[in-house]
Amino acid sequence: MSTFYDSVDDVLFTNREWKHIEKYRNLDDYGKETIDIALDRETHRVQQLQGAQKESPAAVIGFLERADETVRLLEYFHSVSAETGQIIFDDVYSERIPIPDIPKYRRVAYAVKVSGHSMEPFYYDNDILLIEPTCEIEIGEIGIFNVDGQAYVKKIGEHELISLNRGYDNIPFTEGSHCMGRVVDKLS
Repeated sequence: MSTFYDSVDDVLFTNREWKHIEKYRNLDDYGKETIDIALDRETHRVQQLQGAQKESPAAVIGFLERADETVRLLEYFHSVSAETGQIIFDDVYSERIPIPDIPKYRRVAYAVKVSGHSMEPFYYDNDILLIEPTCEIEIGEIGIFNVDGQAYVKKIGEHELISLNRGYDNIPFTEGSHCMGRVVDKLS
């Protein structure tokens, strides 16, 4: 397959790019496959971020446009249920997103996307929640909970996880249930 280029700049590499190519060429088939998978995943992630920026200029990426505000990157998991439960994070697609580096967010370690409507009017479907990891929260606080291998965002009550939207049932808090973190804020 022959490729035509518009200019010589299209075929030039930086030193760093060339070193990556040299390293890639020295890998065995397994190593090349691993790099190809990572490269495909990152390319897909960047395309999704660029698409989200085009759809919503006020998206999370907007933080990077403010030169006077420092940011830090945070692991973002693509959903926790406000309704029927989501598989716990290990197998869920994640990426890194920027958040403002402010004192309020210093204990925040990851972000999750809300899936469902049971926490309305506080949290809506597709909201991004900032989470402080902790095993214990006070009654009345909202957190992320593991209930039988499913992740939920709920308000904790005496013996149950409470849905704020009255159209949804609460979930009994059993011995197998545990808190994974406190909701600190949501990104808008």
